[in-house]
Amino acid sequence: MAEGSVEAFDEIYARYSAIIYKEALRLLRSREMAKDLVQEIFATLWDRRSRFEEVEHFQAYLVTMSKNLAYQYLFKASKEVVAKDEVMRSVRLYDNATEDEIDFRELETLIEETVDMLPVRQREVYDLARNRGLNYEAIADRLNISPNTVKNHLIAAKQFIRKRLAHTSPFIVILLTSLG
Repeated sequence: MAEGSVEAFDEIYARYSAIIYKEALRLLRSREMAKDLVQEIFATLWDRRSRFEEVEHFQAYLVTMSKNLAYQYLFKASKEVVAKDEVMRSVRLYDNATEDEIDFRELETLIEETVDMLPVRQREVYDLARNRGLNYEAIADRLNISPNTVKNHLIAAKQFIRKRLAHTSPFIVILLTSLG
C-alpha cells in the first residue's frame, strides 16, 4: 500500500474496516458518525500511505487513529451542543426579559389606573411622594396640610393600591408602591 497498490489498500480495508467501525460505534454511539469515521480513516490512510512503511502494529495504529478521531468528533459535537445551548439560553433569557418587561408595564398601567381611582387629596399626596420624591414636610407645605395628614393619606393610598392589586405579585406591588 505504501507504494500505491490499490489491491493492497482494498485488502487492508476488507481486513480492518469492521474493527474500526465497531470501535467508532462503541465510542460515538451513532452509526452515521461511525461510518463517516471509517471513511475518514481510510481516506487519511490512502493520502498518507507512504508513511505507513514504518508502522509495525498496523491494527493497533488504526484503532488508536480511530479513537483519536472519535474523540475529535465528540469534542466537536460537544462544542456545537454547548454553543447551541448557549444560543437557546440567550433566546430564553431574551424572551423572559421581554415577557417580564411587558408584565411590568402592564402592572405599572394597572397601578396608574388604581391611583386614578384614589380620592383627589390622596392622589395628590401619593403623586408628590412617589413621582416627585417629596418628603412629608415638603408635601405638607405645598398642600397646606400637616405632615401627619400627609402620612395618613399615604398610608390610606398604599393600602388601597395593595388591596386593589392583591391578585398580582405582592412583591412587585409593594416595590412599586413603596415611597422609600
